[in-house]
Amino acid sequence: MSYVGCGSLTGHGEWGRWGWIVPDDLWEPVEPLLPCERVRPQGGGTRNTPDEAVFAAIAYVLNSGCAWRHLPLCFGIPGSTAHRRFPIRPRAGMWARLHRAVLDQLAAAELLDLPRVLIDTARARVKKGGEHPGPSPVDGGRAGSKMHVLSDANGLPLMVTVPRGATPATARD
Repeated sequence: MSYVGCGSLTGHGEWGRWGWIVPDDLWEPVEPLLPCERVRPQGGGTRNTPDEAVFAAIAYVLNSGCAWRHLPLCFGIPGSTAHRRFPIRPRAGMWARLHRAVLDQLAAAELLDLPRVLIDTARARVKKGGEHPGPSPVDGGRAGSKMHVLSDANGLPLMVTVPRGATPATARD
């Protein structure tokens, strides 16, 4: 088993193990958002994959851009487990709550530049469908989606929305 590229696996406290990929300051708002460990009433079974390891693995993949199947062994979970658990978190609202908690911390530290905000829109083809595909007016009617990002002057995303691909800008709520 190789631990190359996995940083230091020794650290302080419960979260110190993953400090090389997720900064210690980020664990504070993350910890209450992680689900409690499930206990089987009948006992037995296989041990649950630790949610902090899954979160660190997801953060690693999102940060490094590596494929799920190339997830380093040091996380102790296969890439398929992290990939399977990744879409569960948005449905549970974890990423939105984490984003809000980080924005609240930045606002409290007066690190947001809110007098100047920027909005940008991007269109993308959606080959495999999704929640919000619609016919794209600029791509021959193929299924597509838009993404609107509102950010402060430093480029920090404040809000992201993904409406249907063919929704006119004036029809958004």
